[in-house]
Formats: sequence, structure tokens, C-alpha cells
Amino acid sequence: MRAVTVATVLVAALAPCARAQTAPAASPWKAQIDLGYVQATGNTRLRTLHLADQVVYAVAPWKFTQTFEIVSAADSAHETANNLKAGVRGDYAFGSRVAAYAYGTYERDRFAGIARRTNEQAGLSLSALAAPRDTLAVEAGAGLIQQRGTDSVATSQNYGSTRLAARLRHTFKPDTYAEVRGEVLNDLSDAANTQVNADGALVAPLSRHVALKFDYAVRYRHEPEPGFRTTDTITSAGLQIAF
Repeated sequence: MRAVTVATVLVAALAPCARAQTAPAASPWKAQIDLGYVQATGNTRLRTLHLADQVVYAVAPWKFTQTFEIVSAADSAHETANNLKAGVRGDYAFGSRVAAYAYGTYERDRFAGIARRTNEQAGLSLSALAAPRDTLAVEAGAGLIQQRGTDSVATSQNYGSTRLAARLRHTFKPDTYAEVRGEVLNDLSDAANTQVNADGALVAPLSRHVALKFDYAVRYRHEPEPGFRTTDTITSAGLQIAF
């Protein structure tokens, strides 16, 4: 009986250790691909396909994010519109609520008459709300923007900017959520040259790796390129693949 008792105690004590040893470690890599149908209004009117990806590598206190997005359309075998944006971002967390960030993006926005735009920003991010179902992060920073237009004169702008941004997410249940993001970029040399970028997304899972995603984006420029409108909107509905 003593031998049985000792064996039982040893098994009970060692079982958690065995489970801990066999449990796979969480991967620092995460990736997702978005495939969607787009309807755009404003400086261009089109219906086409949208492709985007996001790759994240996170090892505390660092987090690195790569993004890529393209919207392209053709009419009678000719390209009628093209929008491309790619970026890299790094975050360094000082704790559970405060982090420093820096990022750089390259953008080609034929919708708005922009041949190329590079944007380098750095600043601080604060987790203002971290509830079980709701999270809110706010960011403030500054940087440089270089922009060249597509017109025959090839207008060029290079200026310092400030940045204010926020991201709010509400989770309805695991992997089902709504998210709203927005940022305001202000030209330090021309107060009227303001850009506002806003996005709203609704995601509902179909399986462990596939979800339905509805996305609505607004791009506003108070001083657009000559001959172009101030506002573009992009509505997308499609699939999100995560792994």
C-alpha cells in the first residue's frame, strides 16, 4: 500500500511537468492575407480585386510588422487605376501600456494623383483601455513626408509632419471583432495641408484559419493634387486567411 501511495503521489507531481515539456511553444510569427472585392468612389470609380498581407514577428519587448496592400483595376485590357502601399514598423514595449514605435511606408496612389510618397514616423503608443472585450490604443509622433505628383508638372513636396492616431477594437466573441483605426497627419510648414486616414473592419471566422472580412476606408487630403478631389473611399468585402 505504501508503494502504491508513493507511486500515485509521484505520478500526480510529475504529470504537470510532462505536459509542460510536451506542450509546443507559441510561435513568434503571425501572418494574414486579405483577398477582397473593392468598390471605390471619389477620384476614381471602379470595381476590382484587393490584395493585402501582414506579417508580425514578436519577441518581447520587440514587435516587428510588415504590411503590403495593392488595389488594381483594368478596363478594356488597360490599367485604369493603381494603388500600392508597403511598410515596415518596429515597436519596443516599456511595459504593458507604453511603447515606442517607428515606421516607414512607400505609397503609390494613382487614385489621388500621387506617383510616390514616402512617410517616416516615430513616436509613443499608449494602451488607454485593455478590457476583456475592448481595447483602445492612442499614438502621437512626428516625422518626414516626401511626395511627388503624377501630373505633367510633377509637383513635389517634402515636409515635416506631426501624427495623431487611435485604434479601437471590440470583440464580440473569440475571433469575431470590429475595429476602427484613424490617423491625422499635419504639415508643419502648411497648417492647411492635412491628411486624414480612417479604416473600419468587421471580421467573422468561418474556420480556424479563414474569416469573412468587411472593410471600409476613407482617405482625405485638404490640399489634393491639382485636378483631384479631396476624398477617396474604398469598400472591400472578402476573405481573411490567418496562420
